[in-house]
Amino acid sequence: MQIFSSSLVLKTLAFFHLTLAYYLLTSPVTIANQNLVGILGASMEMPTARSAFSVPDPSNALAAFFLAFLAVTDLSAVTLLPLEIYNYYWGVQAPARLLFLFPVSAFIYFTKPAIGVAGAVSKAGFGDALKNDIVFTFCFVEIATYFWVYTKIRDENRETALKAAERRKIQEERLN
Repeated sequence: MQIFSSSLVLKTLAFFHLTLAYYLLTSPVTIANQNLVGILGASMEMPTARSAFSVPDPSNALAAFFLAFLAVTDLSAVTLLPLEIYNYYWGVQAPARLLFLFPVSAFIYFTKPAIGVAGAVSKAGFGDALKNDIVFTFCFVEIATYFWVYTKIRDENRETALKAAERRKIQEERLN
């Protein structure tokens, strides 16, 4: 028996995206000061991005816009699609998003700059703006959630197939 359905997890994730969008617009430092960001960033030895999130700026507003857009489209896909289409849609969307998020988080982790190295010269390189604790934590939470959604959808599809097989068996017994 399921405690949480994939629909509930996806709706929760959409509201999480809306909440992040709100805080990116109003007070980005609130996101930077979250315990999860601090703990995960410190444990993975990620550089902090507190200065970039100290005041709202246009890049935060753009990120907030895209998060709100993602949340609204995900909420509409969760609530308005029929069950058959819902299962196919999210059965493809979850692995596709994981396929994007895994390499991004691996890139962030494996190419992070050395922290506290004496004499280290920091040169701006590809994706340096991504290499911080906030982006890594976001990718980590998204990966965990979309993997959970993918496994939930597979379980729900299996349960639906078993119920359909039982119904067919009952109908065949009635006909015989």
